[in-house]
Formats: sequence, C-alpha cells, structure tokens
Amino acid sequence: MSQLLLHEKCTTYLYTKNAPLTITLKVSQLLLHQKCTTYLYIKNAPLIITLKVSHLSLHEKCAGLCSECLPNGVASCTNTRCLVEASLLQQLGGDQAGTYPNRWGWQATNYTIFWGRKLEEGVLHRTGTEHTDVNLNPIFLDYNPATIPPEFDARAKWRQRISRVRDQGWCGSSWAFSTITVATDRLAIESEGLEAVPLSPQNLISCDRRVQQGCEGGKIERAWQYLRRYGQVYPQKYNSVLTAMSDRERIFSSTKTVVDETCYPYTSGTSFVKDICKIPRRSSFLTVQCDSPAHQAVGRESLYKMEPAYRIRSRESDIQYEIMTNGPVQARMRVEQDFFSYMSGVYSSSGLSDPSVVGHHSVRLIGWGEQYSDYERRPVKYWLAANSWGEDWGERGLFKIRRGVNESGIEENILAVRAGLLTQYPSNLIADAQSEWFYI
Repeated sequence: MSQLLLHEKCTTYLYTKNAPLTITLKVSQLLLHQKCTTYLYIKNAPLIITLKVSHLSLHEKCAGLCSECLPNGVASCTNTRCLVEASLLQQLGGDQAGTYPNRWGWQATNYTIFWGRKLEEGVLHRTGTEHTDVNLNPIFLDYNPATIPPEFDARAKWRQRISRVRDQGWCGSSWAFSTITVATDRLAIESEGLEAVPLSPQNLISCDRRVQQGCEGGKIERAWQYLRRYGQVYPQKYNSVLTAMSDRERIFSSTKTVVDETCYPYTSGTSFVKDICKIPRRSSFLTVQCDSPAHQAVGRESLYKMEPAYRIRSRESDIQYEIMTNGPVQARMRVEQDFFSYMSGVYSSSGLSDPSVVGHHSVRLIGWGEQYSDYERRPVKYWLAANSWGEDWGERGLFKIRRGVNESGIEENILAVRAGLLTQYPSNLIADAQSEWFYI
C-alpha cells in the first residue's frame, strides 16, 4: 500500500477481527492522526505489527509515545506526557468526574480543546508568567479587619465595571492578559464607568519587548513598568464627551498609549507570535491610527495615567481589603497538570501531577467566599479568580482556589495599581458602559 492511515489512536497493537497476527508492513508513508497512545482499535482483535517505512509523519499534536521522527523514518519514542490523560482523570474522579467533587473538593472534566496536546505545550503556551527580576516591597494597609465580610464579589459592588474573561489561546501571554484586565477594571472603577472599555493585550504583547518574550512568557512587574512609562489608555467610546470638555479639563500629555481591544485586536492566540508593534514608542499619540474606521486618534490619554504598581502583603486580610476597596488584583500562581482539568469547586493540588512539569501563571482575583465541602464536612475558604482560558473552561472562565493557605503560591505575589486620573469627571459625564462584552 502507498499510504496507511491510522485514525484516532496509534501504538502497539492493531485489533482486527478475532485473532492476533504478527505482520510486517512496507509502506511509503505512515500518517498518524490526532493521538498516539497505547492501542489502535480497528474492530475487535489484536495484531502485533512491525512497520518498515521510508517516511514516518507524526502529527505534533500526538502526545503519547512518539515525540520525534527522524529523517530516516525511525520514530524516536519517549515517555512524553499528554496534557489530558485518562489515568489522571480517573484518579481525579473516575466515572464521577465532572459530576461529584473529588476528595480534594473540586470537579474535573475532559476538555476537548486540550485533546492531543502535550503537557509541555500546555505549560508553555497556556500560562506564560515568569519569575520577577524586580523586587517590590509590600505596602502596609491601615484598616480594621472586622470590616471585611465573609464573602465578596467585585462584580456585585462594581456592576458593569469588571471586564469579562478573555482567552489567551495557545500563546504564553498570561503576563499580558492579567495585567491588562486588572488595568481595565481599575480604570473603569476609578472613572465611575466612563472608561469601561476593554484594553488591548496585543498592544502589550507586541510593543513591550524589553526583557519580555511575547508568547514565550513575560514578567508582570515589567508589564506594569511599561504601562507607567509608555502606556496611557485611550478608549474612543466617549469622544463626543471629550469634545464637550473645556480646555482646562483636557490636560494633554505627550506620552504614548495602550489602546483598546477594538483598535488593536488580539491575534497572537492563533498566530502564536507577538507580531510587529503598531505603535512605535517614539511616535506621538496623535499619529496613532487604528485599523478600525470607528477609531480616530485624539488626545484621550490626558484623562488618566497608570501609577506604579504596588505589592500587597501576602496576609489574607490585606488582599481582601485591597480588593474590596480598590478593585481586582493580580496574582501569580503555579499551574500543575490537574489544574487544566478543573471544572468547578474549590481547587487545591491533588498531588497527582508530574512535579517536574509545572507552569507559572498569573490571574485576576475578584473576590472570595466559602463553600461547604462534603468530603471535609466543613466550609472551605476560597478566592474567586478570573482565568484567561476563555469562558468554556472552569466556571464560565472563573475558578475558586483555597484561600489563606497560599495554595499553588497564589498569595505570594499580589500586585495592584491605581489609574491616577489627571482630571475630575463632571458628574453629568459619568456613564455606565452598556456593552455586553464588558462585564461578567
């Protein structure tokens, strides 16, 4: 035969009819589709086969046994781990996975978006936050711990000010997404809704290149430095409002800008590259032109400026006070293999993942609460966090993670920022953002 097409599963045994045979196939090409695992099932009986081929083409999504194909057609096989493994799902819940909580207090499920992906792919391209090279000393907050409620959700306090979950795709850019979404929320809150527009993570990925690696990862502290030095955000939604403001109220600035999502849409999630920066650092703001005809460059950045990021102490109540007072914060965390399968409940590491393959991620904390654990027979405290893997993952893109125990390192490095509005908004100019895009 000139070609052997193996569909779905390929490895040691081929099942045909009802009896095992040992065969040798000489083919010009072997195409393996979707998944390499242990068995290939064709009908109901096993065949042990030896293949001698002139060319072996293994799809790179095949994350089972074979991780490399050499030019001479010999497959170099290793113990490459799959991002989604049946054995791990079985341990996380077995037949009840996705239906009842496991003994760690959360439900796991088998996401099709992760099928056929290697564990290394998930760690590299679904996370993307590197360890910092900037040492920020934590600030000390003055507050009464008794004022902190047992549960809090930023979406309830600041309606239509908290942006929805986004999807970074297969680009290791959580450093940019967590930074931009926290900045988006803080600007919306501080402007009382006038600036409730989604800012552009692509702008940050493509233009913040100093020590940052685009889709290969970046540092959140450096991202905030970029927003402070070059980034003042202009949303074009309320140009008519600006036109009506007096010259005194419009204090123009000469610094560059981070634009909104419609002006600079996200492409790296599918292209897997950071792309060319469309807003050169040396260009003046007034020369920035958006691809969208609805956007025209104006001196919008005069209204606000991102102040330096500050670090919150790892104490639980400090983090709570900052969220309930000023809005969502940015948190860095470790991501193990089991986290990719999280569906609902209060996450904590199962200890079943490969400890040698761990990703570093950053997310947005938007609240906290308690949830009763049938397994522990007591309430379990949690943080409510927004991920950047789209709304089809977790609880519509959100997840709960144990609070007060530094689960997965989520309380180690908490960052926040103030927008630093340069002018006061007249009360008659304050408006709620009505876009369904914006809020979650």
